[in-house]
Amino acid sequence: MTADAKSRLATLRHRETLNRQRHDAAPPPAGAVAPAASIHSGPAASHGGATRLDSQRHETAPPPAAAVAPVAAEAAPGLKSQLAALRRRATRVSNQYGEAALGHPAAGPRPPELPPVGPEWRAVAPAAARPAASIGSGPADLHGGAMRLDSQPRDIAPPPAGPASSLKSQLAVLRRRVTRVSNHYRDAVAAAGAPLGGAVSDLSVILPGRVVENEHGRFFLAEKFYPSHRRHGSVELSRLAELAPGLLGAISRGAIEPCAPERWAFLDTETTGLAGGTGTCAFLAGVGAIEPDGFRVRLFFMRDYDEEPALLAALSSLLANYDVLITYNGKAYDAPLLETRYRLARQRPPLARLAHLDLLFAARRLWRLRLESCRLADLESEILGFEREGDLPGEMIPYYYFEYLRTRDAFRLVPLFHHNAMDIVTLAALTAVVLPAFASPAQADLRHGEDLLGLARWLGHCAAPEDALALYRRALDHRLADRHLFAALWEMALTEKRLGRLDRAVAVWCDLAAVKNDFRRPALEELAKYYEHHERNYSMALEMTAAALAIEPLAALEHRKQRLERKAAAEMRRLL
Repeated sequence: MTADAKSRLATLRHRETLNRQRHDAAPPPAGAVAPAASIHSGPAASHGGATRLDSQRHETAPPPAAAVAPVAAEAAPGLKSQLAALRRRATRVSNQYGEAALGHPAAGPRPPELPPVGPEWRAVAPAAARPAASIGSGPADLHGGAMRLDSQPRDIAPPPAGPASSLKSQLAVLRRRVTRVSNHYRDAVAAAGAPLGGAVSDLSVILPGRVVENEHGRFFLAEKFYPSHRRHGSVELSRLAELAPGLLGAISRGAIEPCAPERWAFLDTETTGLAGGTGTCAFLAGVGAIEPDGFRVRLFFMRDYDEEPALLAALSSLLANYDVLITYNGKAYDAPLLETRYRLARQRPPLARLAHLDLLFAARRLWRLRLESCRLADLESEILGFEREGDLPGEMIPYYYFEYLRTRDAFRLVPLFHHNAMDIVTLAALTAVVLPAFASPAQADLRHGEDLLGLARWLGHCAAPEDALALYRRALDHRLADRHLFAALWEMALTEKRLGRLDRAVAVWCDLAAVKNDFRRPALEELAKYYEHHERNYSMALEMTAAALAIEPLAALEHRKQRLERKAAAEMRRLL
């Protein structure tokens, strides 16, 4: 262990000793039963060598929920309704003036809109209706004359002091935003002098794509190409083409044969609901592919339900060019849903032929100890450092598609296409981060102890104990939180025990037994086994067992104590 690790464990031991001394010096309350003396100095003294990396954290307990619940219950309903109304007003104003500038006024009742989409998928105004002055900033894209409906600057609310004050701060932010959005777009529309026209129903006017026809009918196909020099957060897309073909074998434990990156397909779907079943269909299926000069995303969209057979047939034809399918939670959702839709359309599902890698499981291995959520959007922000502009929440996607079917307003589809394309690019960028980490754990560019701990556990399950121990030691040097620290020490000791290195395992068990933690009782039990069966030191084994019983009285420990008492008595008689 490092010197820092030993000093931190020594500090924790000293703190616990002081606490125990203060507790012993304090007079016991009347009628109280004095606790039994704890036995923990023995193992620490027998095997010096400390590996404690973090001091205990004593936090003040929060006030009971019953004390604050009445206030929140009274203030929240009214404030939440105001929040909802202001959000609808903000997005309505933004879309109203934004569409007016593009020559696309609102047609019919509007759903609760969100801020405009980011720079990748921007609405394109028809040539006749395109105003002279553009609204927002950012380069033209897609058709060469695109106008971006720029997302508004974000207000940062002060840290909330409670449920009610948090809602009030959000209300204040939304009020300022409504005023700013309204004034901004009203002035821009007036300066541009954009004519007002009807809603645009032709998707090719709004989105970069075309209508494709095959033997099953027609559907809409959109494409977006990202050059290799482009960066998605911290990942440059040129790294995708440089990935080694054998990386898939390491992360799949040999289930996927080596395959060139050009034969990988990144799939994501947008569906009419999350419930599954025969009533749910994928109205938008996106496929990303690695090319020598960049990354290309193809989006297959059905403008109505009768176009689903044509969409499925075209998707099957495209996937025939690839050997590996990479998804995020696709094994549980996308793949079963698509297979159902293919069966109902009386077409052969193309997914069974492809080797399937679901990146969700590997992402959870790496980051679930550090991050509260391993959703794709959260990993995009926390791992890649990429923040989307005006993204549409996943739960709103079915609503927007149904509104398009009702109004035939193609402008509503812009955030849907943007969301799906960003999901696919993020999936590819995360693949470039995850695959090398699992293929070469020793060289993994991981800077957080929790990430190293997750990778070490995966290596332990893959029967690579030496590599796992190396990562455990690296994780200990990153100042893990207490719960992760003690868990890492316990797992290290078990790994050393399986490798037959009991001296190293005993040293770690002594460290765990010397301080208060969740693994103190199991560590004492392991020490009792060691002293009984390997050193034949029944008195020390009895001491360890008694200490473990003081923490948690178990029948197995009581039985061990009785057996050790008999052995110790027999040993004493023999010596006499």
